[in-house]
Amino acid sequence: MSRVSANPSPSRLHSMASTVKAYALPFLLFAGAMFYQLFIIPNAFPPSHYDVLQIESYSSVDKVKEAYDKHESKCGRCEGNLNKIEHLLCAWIEIALNSSEEDFDIHEVLKIRYAYELLTNPLWKRDYDILGIDEQLHIVESASKRYAGKHISELNFPLLQARTG
Repeated sequence: MSRVSANPSPSRLHSMASTVKAYALPFLLFAGAMFYQLFIIPNAFPPSHYDVLQIESYSSVDKVKEAYDKHESKCGRCEGNLNKIEHLLCAWIEIALNSSEEDFDIHEVLKIRYAYELLTNPLWKRDYDILGIDEQLHIVESASKRYAGKHISELNFPLLQARTG
């Protein structure tokens, strides 16, 4: 029976040091790549339309409508027995009347409305969820330029027009 000595031989120490040296660079490269993929890349992408509405990705149309209603009914004065159209109109008017130039961002309102219109149309939602296709994104930019400096009450909705036939 052989005994293992308490003091490792110099050749064994040299072997361990060379092993650590050999794996140090690949380990550092791997750690750097993981950091880049987990923290840098996700922040480089623009927020999805689900992020704009502050809901989970691939949410149902009902959840999209609820999130949109939540964004539109922040005013609090629109209560009572109003139908959905009257409630949304009240919310839009309330936002338009109470917003000053400092806290009013027409671009944000247009992004929320665009996300709502895209994600409530079953065909467009399917294309966006499965394929990531968003063919009409230019509409937000063109509407932002067209309505720059205007009040929310001057916006014309819907932004998107469904093709028929």
